[in-house]
Amino acid sequence: MERQQFPQIFFSPNCTKVNIRHTELHYYLLNACTFVFEFMFPDASILQQIVTQKMPFGKYSGKLVCDLPISYLEWFKRKDGFPKGKLGIQLETVYEIKLNGLDEIIHKLKKQF
Repeated sequence: MERQQFPQIFFSPNCTKVNIRHTELHYYLLNACTFVFEFMFPDASILQQIVTQKMPFGKYSGKLVCDLPISYLEWFKRKDGFPKGKLGIQLETVYEIKLNGLDEIIHKLKKQF
């Protein structure tokens, strides 16, 4: 990845105002968000899987992974941690999304898939 320069920041003579070109700032913020998203979700297919795959066992067997209540996901985390493998990654992803109040991501994904 090519190293990017930060946008030019212009200070007023008395340093009370800062002027940043809006388009440059937007570009750098967008790149930062993209980097964070790719770091958090290196395999974007996980997002599709959480809205299409059903829970294979337990109290909520047959329910979509994304529809599991946060209390159930917290129980998993407290008990012995999430299961190993793909299901564990999916459950942990849903847990993090719900824990951080990002349920809107799940709603948009459900509409898309």
